[in-house]
Amino acid sequence: MNRSRILLILAGVGGVLFLCICGVVGLGLALLSLGSQEAQPATGAPAAPTEVSGTLPAATAAAPVTGGPSAPSVSAKRMLLQGDNALWLFDPNTGEVFPLSIDRSPAFDDPRIRFSATGTYMAYLSVEATGSNAFLTLVTFPGLEATDLTQAIQTSDPGQSFPYFVPHSPFAWAPQEEMLAYVAQGQKGTTDVYVYDPRAQQSRLLVETPAHATDLAWSPDGRYLFFADLIWKEEEMRSEVQRLGIWDWNTGETVQVPFEGTWEVTGWLDGRRVLLFNENVGALALLDVDGNVQRMDDLAVWDVGRVQGGRALLSVGSGGTLDPGIYVWSPEGTPQRLFDKAEPDLEDVSGRSDASFILYLGVVTLSGEVYPAPQPVGLRPAFSPQGLLAWVGADQENLLQAQFFVVVQDPKGGQPEVRVPVEPFAFLAWQPDGQALWGASAGDLYRMASPDFRPQQVAEVADAPEAAFWVP
Repeated sequence: MNRSRILLILAGVGGVLFLCICGVVGLGLALLSLGSQEAQPATGAPAAPTEVSGTLPAATAAAPVTGGPSAPSVSAKRMLLQGDNALWLFDPNTGEVFPLSIDRSPAFDDPRIRFSATGTYMAYLSVEATGSNAFLTLVTFPGLEATDLTQAIQTSDPGQSFPYFVPHSPFAWAPQEEMLAYVAQGQKGTTDVYVYDPRAQQSRLLVETPAHATDLAWSPDGRYLFFADLIWKEEEMRSEVQRLGIWDWNTGETVQVPFEGTWEVTGWLDGRRVLLFNENVGALALLDVDGNVQRMDDLAVWDVGRVQGGRALLSVGSGGTLDPGIYVWSPEGTPQRLFDKAEPDLEDVSGRSDASFILYLGVVTLSGEVYPAPQPVGLRPAFSPQGLLAWVGADQENLLQAQFFVVVQDPKGGQPEVRVPVEPFAFLAWQPDGQALWGASAGDLYRMASPDFRPQQVAEVADAPEAAFWVP
């Protein structure tokens, strides 16, 4: 069975992010002003934010969508569930499920749900019922006020100046501040870079671009903001980078350098260098904050995984200077080969910011650790806070006929491996205290408590969840 079929069957956005909610669940309407007395947007600023229609009923009046036994009391934390057509908020203490989005759907396969540094705010891409426009939506906790910062994507009309906008990262939270960098189309028709302070409800223009900015990425210390400037090639129906830029928060200055091709940012290699990847030619490039570019065209890279601390996880094919395999790589050091087989996709692993998953092979980390996947198939790896590693396993590669199970391993060998039969789960999510696993199959939500991890159905969700995010 080919890989694409497997991923279609168990598709779901991986990753577990943790953030905090308290208070009464109720969706109010809020109009966040983009004006500022201290910093006014320059000409071409996006329109003021608009309210999202629909109201989340109060918890006492809402009719929860539940099923099975009541969920055991675990904490005051709640879970945000992402489905194909909606976002849901689940309270594990009551088993109640409430819709977070009323008349919107999460945009595309990946709505890019991202939380601010303190977990007070969440940003994601939402799409209206007609599917013709998508929006950058901001949700404020605990009151769950939802506001559109900008109409972020035009998806329907190829005649627009930039259809199918934002292929990668249209917004990015600063790592240590409640600041949201985002892109929006101004009155000049270009798509420029803005920063929004949700506490002050103020937005200001950072960088005007000649075309369309995207691929935003903050440096680890929050000083620098990377962006790429794209052009739309009508005859080829695709976008292409035409220049790269780095904006300096301390000085307000921007360094921009011409740089053409189908490049995407993979992350900041360290505090001063961004690593870029061109999948079409298997090349890497480094851009530093002074505008210097170093290209590496001879590596035959298939994919790039985690990037941090001066190192990156690479899947390397044949035809380059390295033998095929999975590597821990740095531009200054000797590459460390972890597997002698390459796979085209490296996926992030929840619970570890330094780990990537290679289909059929296992999990690798930037420090060189290797965790082989359970045989014959191991999917959806997730690390607990205590370091336990959980997988969704299958007894054969033909997943249409396979029997599924959850595997819990202790990489340190402190406790025996546990295998428990389950339904085919779309995701695995550790409870924040590491005392239980959560998973979903179709519309059924399950909890699996330590130490035996036997699945207990705790709720039914109208829209089958594909990913989960904890709200602390």
